[in-house]
Amino acid sequence: MTQKKAHLYLLCLTLLWGSTFPILKWLSDDISPALILWIRLGLSALACQFFFHAEIKSLFFTFPEFWKMVRAASFMGLAMFLAFCFQLEGMRFTTASHSAFITGFYCMFAALLSFLLGREKPQPLVYLAIGISMTGLYFLSISEHSFSFRWGDFLTFICAICVAVHIYLTDKYSRCYAINALNALQLWWMWLWATVYLSVYQHFSPIVYNPHFSKFGVSIGLLYLGIFCTAFTFWIQTLAQKYTAPSFVGLIFIMETVFGALFSMAFLAEWITAREAFGAALILAGLILSQIPLILQKKSQRVL
Repeated sequence: MTQKKAHLYLLCLTLLWGSTFPILKWLSDDISPALILWIRLGLSALACQFFFHAEIKSLFFTFPEFWKMVRAASFMGLAMFLAFCFQLEGMRFTTASHSAFITGFYCMFAALLSFLLGREKPQPLVYLAIGISMTGLYFLSISEHSFSFRWGDFLTFICAICVAVHIYLTDKYSRCYAINALNALQLWWMWLWATVYLSVYQHFSPIVYNPHFSKFGVSIGLLYLGIFCTAFTFWIQTLAQKYTAPSFVGLIFIMETVFGALFSMAFLAEWITAREAFGAALILAGLILSQIPLILQKKSQRVL
């Protein structure tokens, strides 16, 4: 796969991810986040197991390499499971468009992680990007009648940190292990965490909020999330990230924020105010700015 094709695949991935925001908002009004996650991740794990069963089986007896891959998949699965949890819980207390913009912070955090874990001091431009984006977050999330942030926006902010960790782990492990098997194992780990989450959640809160929900509509939504927006997109991400740099991945993934906001406006009629639009613009500007040092660094390495 060429780098250009990898970038195109990642762009299509962000379109699918962007479409999940209004669907998740709609589903979270009827059923609990724990149940959504359990079904979504179960469907995606089964789909990957069906398509890549032979590959996983052939690797099972390759000790100790297979068990190293299982451990790597557990780290990736835990990071993304926590991201899904915080995003879904946050969406109960904020709008889908807000969730889309704030989730986009993972692009900046991924760039920051790349610098910190690479044992390099972040460039001043990265600090400037953080300052601009945090200012944008203030204008986007501040309540109209009080100087306090929405609880849902805070949870989504934590989600962005978890996604950044997942991007770093995916970049690290996708270069070491078989991609299809790694992706399937990651999804099984996520489903395992979701099973524990659901078993605990149901003792403290109902798992169905609206007993008269449309079973057909919810089923279609969960199938779309599980098959297309989880199993398929995780496979594409794990495959494509192998052929490009984390800096370019972060830049392309910014489009998830744009697509998420557009889908939310189109299907949920979540129009944002002028103040929120200003905050969203600052966040996007900061996210793009945060990727510039990594791209320049990559170009300088090619020259050398």
